Amino acid sequence: MGFKYDEVEITWLGHAGFMISHRGNIYYIDPFKIKPKEKADVVLVTHEHFDHLSLEDLRKIVKPETYLVAPENCRDKLRLLKSGIIKLVRPGDKVEVKGAKIEAVPAYNVNKFRSPGV
Repeated sequence: MGFKYDEVEITWLGHAGFMISHRGNIYYIDPFKIKPKEKADVVLVTHEHFDHLSLEDLRKIVKPETYLVAPENCRDKLRLLKSGIIKLVRPGDKVEVKGAKIEAVPAYNVNKFRSPGV
């Protein structure tokens, strides 16, 4: 069970993963080592690391009409699913998917090495 407010329910799935239920749509963020109960309408992938872009976990929840919203460097790996609708984003992009307004923002781990400008 997750946090529920009005028409939104947010459930932490472990690690960096979340499932959001809103108005009949199911959204996942970075699913990793999950035991899904529902298929996804939209999946948000924050970056290409294995614990954020897990093909094994995506195969559990993606259906042909699932939107996969991810940065451009995730394209090739997402194509391996052979399912879903890929929408690539860059920091600053704004997209609307299944009634949800999504804005891509630049982010990084502050306690780990990162390349300059990323």
